[in-house]
Amino acid sequence: MAVAVRVSLTNLRRRRWAGNPLDERLEELARPAWSGGTDGGFGEREELLTALRSAIAEVLTPRQRQVLLGELEGIPQVVLADRLGSSPGAIYKTSHDARRTLKKALVKLGYDAQAVYESLAGQR
Repeated sequence: MAVAVRVSLTNLRRRRWAGNPLDERLEELARPAWSGGTDGGFGEREELLTALRSAIAEVLTPRQRQVLLGELEGIPQVVLADRLGSSPGAIYKTSHDARRTLKKALVKLGYDAQAVYESLAGQR
């Protein structure tokens, strides 16, 4: 039954995104110039977001940017896999590698991983 539920949810995700033209948006997300939205705040959190945007543009490959930013846009991994001609496992691995690379880049800039998590957790 658990497998049937997962298969059904995956099909629902695919159907929900089937009519959305993501190709142009995914290409846009792959470009390093993407800066994302800003909440207009100042201080430590804004510095962190600026460093994060910079790290996304500088240390991630175009494919990693597509996957990571696609996920941040709310696109499910299974849909990204379909649109990018990849398997869900490969998308998961790309996302995992991108997050690890970003974490290393932020730590190298002097940010504490726990402090980053706490700062961004209140964002939504």
